[in-house]
Amino acid sequence: VWNTYQPVAGEPLERELARQQVSELLRMIADITGRKREECGTEKDLEVRTWLYSIVFMSYADKNEWAEGLKAVDDAIWIMPKSSFRVLVKYRLLFKNKLG
Repeated sequence: VWNTYQPVAGEPLERELARQQVSELLRMIADITGRKREECGTEKDLEVRTWLYSIVFMSYADKNEWAEGLKAVDDAIWIMPKSSFRVLVKYRLLFKNKLG
C-alpha cells in the first residue's frame, strides 16, 4: 500500500483522484481494527495509516472543502490511537481556522 500511494501525495490532482480509494482503504482498516482508539499493529502500521489520512486531508484542503475536511479529521480522531493526535490536531486546526 505504501509504495502504491507514495507518489500520489505530491500532486493535488493525484490526491483528488486517490481520495475515494484511500478513504475506503482507511474504512476497511478501521473495520478490521474494531474502530477503537487502541494501539493496533506496529509503529510502522500507525505511520502508514496517519500518512494515508494526510493524503485525504490534503485533498480536501486542495479543493478548499474545509467543512468536509473537518468532518474527516473528526472521524479520524475517534478511530486513531492517541499517539497520532499531533498530526490529526494539526489538520483539525487548519480546517477550523479556514472555516472561521
